Amino acid sequence: MIATTVRVVDSHTEGMPTRVVLTGMPAVAGSTVADRVAAFTAVADGLRGAIVREPRGHDAMYAAFVLPPIDPANDALVVFAEADGFLPGCGHATIGVATTLVAEGIVPVRSPETVVRLETAGGPVSAVVRVHDGHPVSVALRMVPSFVLANGVALASGVTVDVCWGGNFYAIAPASAVGLPVEPASAGALAAAGLRLMAETDVALEVAHPERPEVRGCHHAMLTDGGRSAVVIHTGVLDRSPCGTGTSARLALLHARGELAAGKWFEHRSVLGTRFLARIVGITEVAGRPAVLPEIVGRAWITGRAELVVDPTDPFPEGFRL
Repeated sequence: MIATTVRVVDSHTEGMPTRVVLTGMPAVAGSTVADRVAAFTAVADGLRGAIVREPRGHDAMYAAFVLPPIDPANDALVVFAEADGFLPGCGHATIGVATTLVAEGIVPVRSPETVVRLETAGGPVSAVVRVHDGHPVSVALRMVPSFVLANGVALASGVTVDVCWGGNFYAIAPASAVGLPVEPASAGALAAAGLRLMAETDVALEVAHPERPEVRGCHHAMLTDGGRSAVVIHTGVLDRSPCGTGTSARLALLHARGELAAGKWFEHRSVLGTRFLARIVGITEVAGRPAVLPEIVGRAWITGRAELVVDPTDPFPEGFRL
């Protein structure tokens, strides 16, 4: 057998990695986005593991597979993935994809802004890339309608959380409620506390999207300290960025509390101190619930270009996790 070679471009979005996969993927058919995504994920799970998991990746690695679009008016169909599986969408990875496509010349550069149109399993996404001297500088994304599912949910540990949707469900609580500061030295303890909050939230509340009943369970937590937050992912990883879907959920909560008006910018910082700028650009409803339309602005930087090799004699052709 011949070794599989995959060309990738690595970046980080405010600290959180994205590995954009450009070549070496299986060709799949499908006349709709849903059909093509389903066909791809059915045959590419082993490749996903090889790319995002050790020894070629790590637990915090996210991947974005760039496929031909269904609609030629769009720039690409993108399938997102993490160590645990495929994802319908991802805010920080979308910023990484848009930056990469412009930086690599795959999408023609237009100054001062280049619009990158993507098809994803979660729906169409338009990313507005600000360009300076032909190079991407920042990316603005319109996120999904975001809302508060439940306020003041009392957990078994005594912590009270607000459960909010921003593209994922989040159990949100002050970091002081678990006795931890939001700083890198506390990363392990913050991750452990977030996993406990997720588990307790699923016991205390039926977490389900009111319009998408297949979307169930609390798989993220956010521990806040003013404008700074530690976002914990269900895999036990602490998000290095402020998190796109997490920032959207935070905007919904702040607006519901009367602490953030539509149009006002909010600076959301990660555990590393990196930032997204975010604002509410509209008010709407989701299944009769008040909801906000978030916009986030973040930056990504190219960190490397490589060919990854999967040799058939490798004992870990699909990667591994410890």
